[in-house]
Amino acid sequence: MRRSRRNWGPGASPTRFARGSLPPSDPGDEWMAIAVRARFPKLAAALGDQLFRMMLASFMAEERDPRRVLTAMPEYLVETPEYPVWYGELAMLDRAHVTVMQARSATKLTRRDLTQERELKLVPAHAIVQLTTTVDELWGTLDDAAASCTRARASRPRSLDWPRTVLIWRYEGMEIRDRTVDLDEAAALRAAARGTSLVELAAGIGGANPHARALDMVLGWIDSGALGY
Repeated sequence: MRRSRRNWGPGASPTRFARGSLPPSDPGDEWMAIAVRARFPKLAAALGDQLFRMMLASFMAEERDPRRVLTAMPEYLVETPEYPVWYGELAMLDRAHVTVMQARSATKLTRRDLTQERELKLVPAHAIVQLTTTVDELWGTLDDAAASCTRARASRPRSLDWPRTVLIWRYEGMEIRDRTVDLDEAAALRAAARGTSLVELAAGIGGANPHARALDMVLGWIDSGALGY
């Protein structure tokens, strides 16, 4: 069961910050703080400089492993009940985009390569993130604002009635794309992350014509550059 959260937003000061209310003063910590901010830019933008620095100081006071400091922010926010749920989910999206950007490239699958038994696998440069809030809409607003060098005017994410799954992948060069996927496609994508086939996908889909639905999804993945080998 998810622990109760207080709905703090930018400008608030949870009591937890008392343990790490001052920004890092050690030069090594300052460098690490800059590196963490670079990996979680949308989280930093959403929280604002003061709140982000206090949250980061609290995080760094508890996590001293440099490798985890650079990667474990989402887990820290999710597991700390004083923070709103969307803090951790926004951090997940930030981390997913960095992971996809840094992943190795692969040859893209084409429609000509597709057969009934051909292994279908998502390109290494992909991430699948499940959300319980509309934080992906906030992420998109902040990304648009950063691209146009304007100040974002975004509303606080709201809770969803049903979890939402977002696929993030590298399309061409360094272009990162993302989109929300339907429930049956989310299950199919997780199968494709492990490796599957058109026949296997169709076997796991309900409805009147599962093979047509599976084929439609696979062709969409191929055309968007999400499948590779």
